[in-house]
Amino acid sequence: MIKLFMEFVKADLKKLIPLSIIYGIVVILFLLILPKTFKSSAILLPPVDDSNIGIAGALSSLPFGGLLGGESNNETNRIVSIIDSRTLKEEIIRNFNIMEEGEFEYIEQGLEAVDGMLSQEVLPEGTIYLSCETGTSWFHPEFEEDSCKQTSQDIIGFVLTKIDSLNKFYKSERARYNRIMVEQRFLQNIEDLADAENALVAYQKEYKTIAFEDQVRAAIESYANLKAEYLKNEIAYNVLQRSVPQGDPQLRQKRIELEEMEDKISNIEQNNSEESDYLPGLDNIPGKGLDYIRLTRNVEVQSILYKFMIQQYEEAKLKESKNTPTIQVLDQPNLPEKKYGPPRMKYLFVLGLAYLGTLIIYYYRRVERQYPHE
Repeated sequence: MIKLFMEFVKADLKKLIPLSIIYGIVVILFLLILPKTFKSSAILLPPVDDSNIGIAGALSSLPFGGLLGGESNNETNRIVSIIDSRTLKEEIIRNFNIMEEGEFEYIEQGLEAVDGMLSQEVLPEGTIYLSCETGTSWFHPEFEEDSCKQTSQDIIGFVLTKIDSLNKFYKSERARYNRIMVEQRFLQNIEDLADAENALVAYQKEYKTIAFEDQVRAAIESYANLKAEYLKNEIAYNVLQRSVPQGDPQLRQKRIELEEMEDKISNIEQNNSEESDYLPGLDNIPGKGLDYIRLTRNVEVQSILYKFMIQQYEEAKLKESKNTPTIQVLDQPNLPEKKYGPPRMKYLFVLGLAYLGTLIIYYYRRVERQYPHE
């Protein structure tokens, strides 16, 4: 079979040589007029989300703050979403005349063309690789290559600028909503603090409590001293009662002193006398003490919240007005010096194998037809 195959090839060698030359010339011409593509790229550093402000930002520093999500991943996802967004692609179409250059009729065709030009990839270390491929036309002049090189670089530069501006806008909007939320809570806190302070002042005026603990201590000391004095006088009265007649003036005097002391003790217990206006009645100390503690605690809580909220409010206003760059470019977009595609040697190799395979199949079938039993 192989011998017959070679004989057929030798017989057609005069035809095969010019045919192969013509095929080779056609392939080379085809490869020469193929559109060339040029690729420009840039690398963005892993973005950091610094917009965790307000209450959510404060909670992120607590032990369970990790439950709120990864800030860097959220920022990376936002940038990738901007790159893939229709808004950005339409901006590219308008600024680089994609519809006119590609002679497209519908915007969807332009979007597909831009989608084929742009590509992005989040690398394992967290950086974002961004690239743009532009191509020449078939059988293009030399200056068209220079134009494609410049266009690919310009598109990447434009995309970086739009990523930054769109990201700033979205960050500013989010900061504005956060500022409004913090501001509303801050104003509510001011009202709550004023209500708590007014309630405490009203309570102090009504029950004449200035320093409640000191007043309670003074009331207890006064009561204890008066009670001790009463007990001593009571003992003296009982002793005197046994040693003098019932109508003795000294005995009557002691009885009057004891009654006066009993009235004073009763007044301290119930806070009935004008002298003890600023000393709480012992019978009312538990209830008044609980009310006073609650009112004081409410003022302290609202005061602590006020300090926290005013700091968050000022930070929210600062974040809303912030206008610093939101992305960091590690590698700036380059001007490509050599073509990115097509791989001509690969095409040449494939076309050569296709030609050789076609010849082998042709002569194999020819041998089979003429020598079916060989």
